[in-house]
Amino acid sequence: MLASHFLLWRRKSIWILVAAAVAIVLTGFSLVNGDLFASWSVVWITFSLVGFVYGMDSLTDELHPWDALKTRAGLKLLPLLLSGLALSWLRQGSLTLLCFFTILFLGLSYSYPFATRSGIFRLKSLTGIKSAWIGVGWAMLVYLGAGDTSSPYVHIVAGFVALQVMAGSVLRDLDDLEEDRVSGTRTLPLVFGERTTYALLHTLNLLSGVLLIFFSVPWGIAWLVVLIWRSVNLEWLRWGDPGHYATQYMNLATCGLIFLSRMVFYVMA
Repeated sequence: MLASHFLLWRRKSIWILVAAAVAIVLTGFSLVNGDLFASWSVVWITFSLVGFVYGMDSLTDELHPWDALKTRAGLKLLPLLLSGLALSWLRQGSLTLLCFFTILFLGLSYSYPFATRSGIFRLKSLTGIKSAWIGVGWAMLVYLGAGDTSSPYVHIVAGFVALQVMAGSVLRDLDDLEEDRVSGTRTLPLVFGERTTYALLHTLNLLSGVLLIFFSVPWGIAWLVVLIWRSVNLEWLRWGDPGHYATQYMNLATCGLIFLSRMVFYVMA
């Protein structure tokens, strides 16, 4: 049974997820001056975090996290995590380590099974918590990539990423309505309905654009492409029947578009 969970690594979606996370951390890295080794180190740190968190998430569907960690599959994840921790320590110190542990905590805590009198409680069962947790966690990738807060744009970029990833997280829930209904996970689409959810997602997308207007960044105009991309993504899912193409591939590709738009300005500037 546990071995089947690690078919996770054969699924295209996990590798697209890794690529999306790497795109965000490199966006943060592009805000400061860094050498080639530093860029590869933040990529590996990101890979180690994504691999460990999502690997553990797949195992804890059936086992308590401590029991899952002691399985053969769980033990295989430990060297991955420790290698990322070692690089975080060696790279730049305090802020990188803080980002590492914050992302790790957010990634593991939202699905941790707390025992209560009425049964098992998970934070992700609270409406909106999962998306907020994921949004903050991915925003921390911007800080991890930058390695410090000296850039005048790092907070703005982190905020933009947080809003876009929060929207993307809720968008993915729209493709898992029946599964979430059976598991009792109170996602936004189940609680408020699809129509209200789409309105909320368009609002989050618009707010990320408003953020760039009030706290402008030199390449902010390029991220209008991201806003349009997200709007098309939402409307395609609303009126068409794209399934995973919209909720997984096009959704996660938003992070790549954020990075590519930033790189166009970076090269031309």
